[in-house]
Amino acid sequence: MTASGRVLRHAVPFLLLAALVAVLKTPLCGWIFRCGCVTLWGGAAEHCNVHLARTFHCPWCEHPGLGAMGFALLFAGQALAFALVRRHGGSVRASTLGAVAALPVAALLAGGLTFLLTDYPHFLVMGARERIGLPPGPIGTRALVAPLKAPPEQP
Repeated sequence: MTASGRVLRHAVPFLLLAALVAVLKTPLCGWIFRCGCVTLWGGAAEHCNVHLARTFHCPWCEHPGLGAMGFALLFAGQALAFALVRRHGGSVRASTLGAVAALPVAALLAGGLTFLLTDYPHFLVMGARERIGLPPGPIGTRALVAPLKAPPEQP
């Protein structure tokens, strides 16, 4: 196999995993934080609570840095799973499947870390912070004023 073939053979799974994370990040956000985010083709963050006034806002949508950290942790979890399966003699196909299977675990870890870092009240269930008696984290997500409205479109 040529050098470019070897590179391509290992690059394609990572590109597929990055695409998977990019497509699933928004619905995972809605599932983890109960914020209203849905699939890209269903409106993505159009239904997210980040658009509401005087309420807690989804941490991944409110803070771009936290959203980027969540994306990075999702991808890193999958890359770690891929590398572990490869290290133990798995094929590229088996490693890719292992990485896909690791996505829910990586999502829970990324969401859990974000939940601990913020004052956001919901994690997997509504009112999780109050239910378990967890104090708020240092990063605020509560909107005190109405979000800015987009200017009307001109024909």
